[in-house]
Amino acid sequence: MNTMRTAWSVIIFSAVVILACSHEQSYIPKPRAYPKITFPQKGYQPFHVTGCPLTFAYPSYATIDENPSNRQSNQQNATCWFDIFFPEFNGRIHCSYVSINKPEDLDKYISDAFEIVDKVNYRSNYSGEEVIHKPDGTGGVVFNFEGPAASPVQFFLTDSTEHFFKGSLYFYAKVNPDSIQPIANFIEQDVMELIKTLEWTDK
Repeated sequence: MNTMRTAWSVIIFSAVVILACSHEQSYIPKPRAYPKITFPQKGYQPFHVTGCPLTFAYPSYATIDENPSNRQSNQQNATCWFDIFFPEFNGRIHCSYVSINKPEDLDKYISDAFEIVDKVNYRSNYSGEEVIHKPDGTGGVVFNFEGPAASPVQFFLTDSTEHFFKGSLYFYAKVNPDSIQPIANFIEQDVMELIKTLEWTDK
């Protein structure tokens, strides 16, 4: 009797082990998924703020914050400062304008812009840059970053004699870089529209 009970115990134990191993082998981890992003339809409206000698088209799903609370110390000399705020994405393009009074000013503004780019690049995967040449003589550079970048898009524009305008895109939410990249790509299209439509209003 004990022998039979022992035999059945061995059989049952073996069956359980086999089933457990089979279950473990058939398990396939699910790929990481991110929430689906529903992007708004592209549409633009004219920018105009008193005291800012420039105009451009910005998205209809964004607002202009003329009194941003996070003004950066290296932009205290800006004569015009505002944010383009994207409430759906909790993102902001920090924008600042400064006038060029002498050639040394331009050198300093460009140097400051590249210094910030270097800081962003230190913590990110550098993607590339696009040099801008507009028919009215305005030029500049757009910088793109991927991965754990504090700011995925940076840019500056200048006519090299009177005007210097800079923008930096930031998101204020702790999310995986892979999930924020599609949003950054979406807003980058808006940056390019801004650049294409920008005009100095005192020309």
